[in-house]
Amino acid sequence: MAGRRARREAPAARREAIVESGFALALLLVAVALPVAFSAEAPPAGVTIALIVSFALASRVEFTVRAGCTIPTQMLFVPVLFLLDPAWAPAVVAVALVLGRVRDMVRYGNAGRQVLVSGGNAWFAVGPALVLRRSASTPSRGATGPSTCWRLPASSSATRRPPPLASGSCCACSRACSCA
Repeated sequence: MAGRRARREAPAARREAIVESGFALALLLVAVALPVAFSAEAPPAGVTIALIVSFALASRVEFTVRAGCTIPTQMLFVPVLFLLDPAWAPAVVAVALVLGRVRDMVRYGNAGRQVLVSGGNAWFAVGPALVLRRSASTPSRGATGPSTCWRLPASSSATRRPPPLASGSCCACSRACSCA
């Protein structure tokens, strides 16, 4: 554990800096491309700021587990996926993790390392964002009922469709779906 702390304080070695830079750059490209590719609406500022600040604060809490550590951010990641358009999740998580490292940047004087490591740590948000956003833009074709159908309302985030209406349709969407 002492080695981990010493490593956090030191600037990144050249090879590590190159690898972390590649991961951070790739995440930046994906975080910008997802909202553009899915034509995601801009998220509401108040909710987004609250989620980013909460996520950043949670990322400061570390639990030591054997030779490593973990942070309790999953409890805030799920609200990010469902309160905002999922396409924005990687960007929100990356910004929050960088914001959570500001204290270390000031304390250790190695902002570059802290930003690069935070970028690499935000990759976990890409998979769920893609799955939820893709399922939100494609109606279910299965016969398992309305609980498997998704839609994306104008207000943002993916939500489950309501139970079938009396007419037998799931919703007033213009696309055909087989959830009724």
